[in-house]
Amino acid sequence: MDISNLIKNLKVATKTYLILVIPLVFLVLGGIGSLSVQWKFAMMAKDFGITQRARAQAVSDISRATADYRSAETRLVMVPDPQAIQAARQEMTVYRGRIEDNIRALEESKASDDVLEANHHFLNNWQNYISVNRATVDAVQQGRANEARDLFWKELPSFDQVTASLGNLQNVEKQANTNKVAEMEHSFGFIRILIIILTILAILLSILIAGMVIKAIVRPLQVVTNALGELSEGNMDVHVELENRADEIGQLMDALRIFRDRMRNAEKQKQMELDALFAGIGQALEGLTNYDLTTRMDGNLSGSFAEIQNNFNSSLEVLDQTMSQILKSAENIQNGASEIRQASDDLSQRTEQQAASLEETSAAMEEISRTVDQSAHGAKQAKTITDKVQSEAEKSGEVVRRAIDAMGKIESSSNEIAQIISVIDGIAFQTNLLALNAGVEAARAGDAGKGFAVVASEVRALAQRSAEAAKDVKERITASAGEVENGVVLVNETGKALDRIVSQIYDVGQKVTEASNMAEEQSIGLKQVNTAVSEMDGVTQQNAAMVEESTAAARNLANETLNMVQQVSMFKLQNKSGNASFNKAPTPTPKKPAAKTSSPTRSSSRISSSSAPSAPKAKPNPTPRPMADDDWSEF
Repeated sequence: MDISNLIKNLKVATKTYLILVIPLVFLVLGGIGSLSVQWKFAMMAKDFGITQRARAQAVSDISRATADYRSAETRLVMVPDPQAIQAARQEMTVYRGRIEDNIRALEESKASDDVLEANHHFLNNWQNYISVNRATVDAVQQGRANEARDLFWKELPSFDQVTASLGNLQNVEKQANTNKVAEMEHSFGFIRILIIILTILAILLSILIAGMVIKAIVRPLQVVTNALGELSEGNMDVHVELENRADEIGQLMDALRIFRDRMRNAEKQKQMELDALFAGIGQALEGLTNYDLTTRMDGNLSGSFAEIQNNFNSSLEVLDQTMSQILKSAENIQNGASEIRQASDDLSQRTEQQAASLEETSAAMEEISRTVDQSAHGAKQAKTITDKVQSEAEKSGEVVRRAIDAMGKIESSSNEIAQIISVIDGIAFQTNLLALNAGVEAARAGDAGKGFAVVASEVRALAQRSAEAAKDVKERITASAGEVENGVVLVNETGKALDRIVSQIYDVGQKVTEASNMAEEQSIGLKQVNTAVSEMDGVTQQNAAMVEESTAAARNLANETLNMVQQVSMFKLQNKSGNASFNKAPTPTPKKPAAKTSSPTRSSSRISSSSAPSAPKAKPNPTPRPMADDDWSEF
């Protein structure tokens, strides 16, 4: 069986025990051999004489102490146990003192010159060895075990010199002894050399086994350390294969391979999910670039990637719903704006018609005023010629007939004016109704219809003022009609009294005077009516201008709403209506107001302010109220 494979498959604890046990075994064997030699030498010393025995004992003690000193030094260097090191140091001190004592004993004995010379030679070699050995002892004390071992092996030549000189001393001493002593000396030398060789072999074998054990532990640990370093740097392809091992290092390598494979699979799975995430985001962003809000991120992701996918899809869903709601609101706004625009167009047309009607009414009022002026002038002439009525009876009859005709015309004109006032009142009511509807639609339009709401409020206020003015005119016309009826009755009575004109000339004069006064009053009333109609005409023109402005505002609102709808319709939505079409309505051409009826008699028939009583001042325009303040009960 291969020793290296055997050591490799041993447990780490067993390998550690081998490093400690094997040197101890060889040290024990060396000690046993040394003790055996000492025992044999002691037995040989019994046969010597007292002097020879003492010298032999001293030499033997020196030899034994030298061997023990070397053995203790070996334990000091090789055994890492602190207690063993302390014991070895104490033994080395004891053995050194014993050797030096025996050397002095040999020096003081009456030995031969050869023995003394051999003793001096041994002493020199021993002192040289001690000086070299001191560095080894210091290295051990300082904890430098490897350096101590190196110095230990470097001491071997010096120790060999000590051994050689000691052998020379023993040889000289033995030479002086009997042949038996020489034979025993020879046997002792052979055994000593054998012990040294065995000790050296044991040491070499211990070093070899220790090196193999260290190699079997350190090298695999270096491989594991390098593999862990590669894995920590992100290299999942690191090679962690070793030969089959049955120790803890083999188990560690198996666990490291499993960890590497799991990390590699996890990294691949993470990269696949990351690629799928980027692909889904790219596809969704491409759909958004093409105005497609129905696109979503597909794929089955896990962990934080799945959370990102859900959040992204939820954001797109919220954006799609928001754009759908905006599109729906824009459609509603566009419908309301279209209705407002149509209502404004209708209101503009009706306002133009109202302006034309007021123009005609103004012309009629001028005609009535002129007729009344003529009646007043005729009454004055009748008063001046009353004294001549007898001679001008026929002419007076003609004048009376003319007065009757004029009164008939006045009555007819009054009826026409009453009808016109009714028409004006109806127009004002319709204008008020349209302005109210326009305000409601503007309120439905929200912020976009605030400006139009203000315009609608102004139109409604103007319509109310027109209604009030028409009501006032109607009351005045009614009063005037009553007066006209009275005039007609008087003129008829005047016609009947033609036969009594001579006898009742005075009475006729009085009646004519009364008729003249009433004619003047009628003239003044008609002038006031004419002034009111003129004011209504101006108000109606202002209404027409504001209606045009409101129509333009409604048209702009409709166009802007259509533009917003078209912009939002570019997006592809899930709940988008597929039947609605958004086409820009053609802008209607504004209608021109009806041309005013030119009447040459209008300007000429008006009575200047210097010759007639001042007309009442026009009432100031009422301040327009917000839509929220309107009286809905009036509507």
